[in-house]
Amino acid sequence: LEFRRVLFRSQKEDGIVRYHYYLDESNPDIILLVEEWLTAEHQKKHLETPHMARFQPIKAEYILETIVEKAEI
Repeated sequence: LEFRRVLFRSQKEDGIVRYHYYLDESNPDIILLVEEWLTAEHQKKHLETPHMARFQPIKAEYILETIVEKAEI
């Protein structure tokens, strides 16, 4: 449920281009998050929002590994 709240609120933030979760068909333990921001500053502000602050303890408890790949176009 918290994933949906984060998704909904993040998709309404200033500077968001796309923010989507994808579930792996063969492994229910894998979630792919694709997010695209207009600028790095928008993404930085996203990480400082109240909904992301509330999400951090949940992430720490349930997320085993996070891999971040950044690309600038």
